[in-house]
Amino acid sequence: MGWVDALSRAGAPAPRAVLATEVRRIRARVEKELAEEKGPSYNLKLGKGGLLNIEFIAQ
Repeated sequence: MGWVDALSRAGAPAPRAVLATEVRRIRARVEKELAEEKGPSYNLKLGKGGLLNIEFIAQ
């Protein structure tokens, strides 16, 4: 049964704190690298508070 235990641990979800930290890191990177908000322009999909936030919450 050792391989069953190993397989179940490999597919186990990450601890909540680790997952939350990783999601925040990825979201900040998307805002910085892809949103390209400069001056008065606003990126509705990728910018801060944009549609991508809803996508992250849904997943």
